[in-house]
Amino acid sequence: MNFKALFCLLLIVLSVAVVPAMKSDPPVTKVDQKTGEVWRGRFDELGRLHGYCTRHDKIGNLIQEDEFDHGACLYRRRYNAQGSLTLELREEDDYQLVQTFPRE
Repeated sequence: MNFKALFCLLLIVLSVAVVPAMKSDPPVTKVDQKTGEVWRGRFDELGRLHGYCTRHDKIGNLIQEDEFDHGACLYRRRYNAQGSLTLELREEDDYQLVQTFPRE
């Protein structure tokens, strides 16, 4: 086979195998009209939260950040108005969320 035929074959294989795998759901942004808080995140094909999600107050300060895996929460962090961490929940080996900050 010549070089052009191999290149065309490679291009066809890549377009069939790689391009569909790169598909990603678009990010969603929601604004609470009463508080001005902005939520950004993604949903999977079944409408469940998936990936990294954030919530900011009306002036842009980070209030909360989460990570989801097809609807299951992997971690959650909450911050006060000064930007200090006030709560952290993480998924343990048994798939249960446990509070890791503040330690009691």
